[in-house]
Parts: sequence; structure tokens; C-alpha cells
Amino acid sequence: MRVAFSAANVFAWIFVFQYFVIFHPIHDALARTALLYALVYTISCLFTPYAARRLRHGMKQGIRYGIMFASLAFMFLGLSFQGFFGYQYVDGIIGFAIFLGLYRALYWVPYSVESSELRPRTTASSPTEMTIALMPTIAGVILVQQILTPAWLLFLAGACILLSLIPLKRVPDIYEKFSWEYQETFGQLFAHKHRVAFFRAVADGMQSAALFLLWPIAIFLIVGSSYVLLGSVLSITFFIALILREPVRRLVRRFEIKDISIFYAAVVMSSWVARVLVASPFGIVLVDTYFHTGTAGREGIDQPAFEQSADGGSFVDEYTALKEIGLGFGRMIICIIAALLAILFSISISFLGSFLLVALAAGISVWFAHLSRSRDVI
Repeated sequence: MRVAFSAANVFAWIFVFQYFVIFHPIHDALARTALLYALVYTISCLFTPYAARRLRHGMKQGIRYGIMFASLAFMFLGLSFQGFFGYQYVDGIIGFAIFLGLYRALYWVPYSVESSELRPRTTASSPTEMTIALMPTIAGVILVQQILTPAWLLFLAGACILLSLIPLKRVPDIYEKFSWEYQETFGQLFAHKHRVAFFRAVADGMQSAALFLLWPIAIFLIVGSSYVLLGSVLSITFFIALILREPVRRLVRRFEIKDISIFYAAVVMSSWVARVLVASPFGIVLVDTYFHTGTAGREGIDQPAFEQSADGGSFVDEYTALKEIGLGFGRMIICIIAALLAILFSISISFLGSFLLVALAAGISVWFAHLSRSRDVI
């Protein structure tokens, strides 16, 4: 799953953006792409309570459905670019968004339960992590050398995702109870006792949407629409982050920082402000390395796979379900804001406003974390 998403997820959204650029001004193309991304998480939010209710039937069934929907998403988009739908490319693109939203809702709920219960151990410096980090560069070279067309890259990613069904057979099934009804789940979002956790998740969701959609598109434009440079910049950043992550953690512990959340806030806020000023591949690598090494392990972000889970991958109760929905709300909010700024002003203003707003959201997230800890102490 991670190999497939590392190789194809960013490029899939770049392909969608490029398709819209063909028929619309670039600022309009960004707006349409952002709204399509918002559609993914609208569907995810609507289906997450349903997926959580299915925990009582076991985790593996939900994971299996999520895998199939993820595979369908990439293959549907590939079929669209292959001309399967004739000139109605938008049909395939919308299908891609719908299936991706269903995958997010149905896969991540049970997968996170499994991860929490089984607690798999992975090493950041392992060959697996290195291979996954290398996938964006490999995909970029494949595209530029025309070894595969964009459609066939998507088909290959969909097939790779289906292969994950094979090791799934060896995973033990786990059963959980989710006590809230569908409508009750959404009612609980704004309950007083859940408000801080929910709004913190919204702020984190805003960051992840900017990190996984807006920033890759900005990188693509900075590097002159080069697939190889886009993939290389991403891979180099991941490699450097893998190497520096543990030394940076040891250095932070040596300084004995009293409140690590303040350190995280300073890093993440300053990195988003720095992204506004970046204008070269070297600058991209520098600011992304600074961000990923300084925020290692934060909020379950799996950067090479361009995914994020609520509670760092522990979906064990109703409260984490609310956080997962909160992440979706945050992604929708920043995408809608980015789209409006692009339509009303320009693509540059859209990136500028979105990144500065995300920097503010990072600070708000830390403030909510302080409130949560204060309430726990009380």
C-alpha cells in the first residue's frame, strides 16, 4: 500500500491539476483540484461513522473493502486518461475522488485498530523505508523516459495495492465496539467535552491538506513542471529526514526542552512561513528537511506515503473517530479557502494565504494540545 501511494498519490493529483490546466487558467485549475480534494474528505467524513460501526464485524473486512476502493480509485483515473470514457475525462476524475474518499473511510478505521492492537515495529532506516522513499524518483523517471504513460503508472499502482490483500490473510482479525449511532456521531463533534480535541484535529487536517496537495503542486510549478525534479526533491527530502531524524531527537532530548509542543510549534509555523519564500529545488529540500526532522512522528503523518491518521494510528474509541472526522473537516476547509483565493485573486495569493493560514493553524493546534493536557491534569 505504501509503495503504491508513494509512487502514485502525488502524481495522480498532479495529473488532475494538469488536465484542468489544459482547459482552464492555472488559478482556476488549482481551484478545481482543491475542490476535488475536498470532495474526497467530504465523502470520508460522511462514511467514517458507518465504517466505525462495522468494527463489531471485524477489522479485516473493512480493510479488504478499503484496499479494493483504493485500487479502483487509481485504476478509474487511469482509465479516464486512457480514453475509456471518451472525452468525458471528468467522469473518471470524479470517480477517482469518490473511491479515494471511500477508501479513506473504510480502510483507515480498521487498519488503525489493527495497528494499535498488534503494534508492528518498523525501523526508519530499514531497506523498506528506503525503497518507499525512492518511489517518487522512480515514478518521475518512468514518466519522463516514457517507460509508462501516466495511465499505466496509475494502473500499476492499483495492481500493487491489490497485492496487499495477500499478506492481509496472515493478519489476525480484531473486533471492536463503536457505541454511537450515525447521527449521534456528528452530534458529538461539537459536544463541550470533545470540542478541544475536535478543533485540534481540524487544525491538523488543514496542515495535512496543505502538505499533501497544495505544497506538491507548488513544488511542481517551482521545478518547471518536471516529473523527475518533483520526484527527486521528494525522495531526497525523505532520505535526509530518515538519516537526521534520530540525531535530531537525541539533540532535542539533550537540550531538555520543558515543553516539546512549543518546540514543535516553532518548527512547523516557521517552516510554513519559509515555504512562502522558497523559489528553488534546493530551498524546497532545505525547508522540507527542516520540517520533517523537527516534527518526526507528529500526528501519525506517514510522509513518504502521503497519508495521515488520527491519534498517530490508534483508532481505539469513539473519541478518535471524532478526530478522524476532524482531520477531514480541516482538509475541506483549507481546500475551499485555497480555491476561493485562487478564483478571486491568483494562484500565488492562494498559496501565500493558505500557507500562512496553515502556520496559524499549527499554533492553534499546539494551544489546543495545552488545553487538553491542562484538563487531563485537572
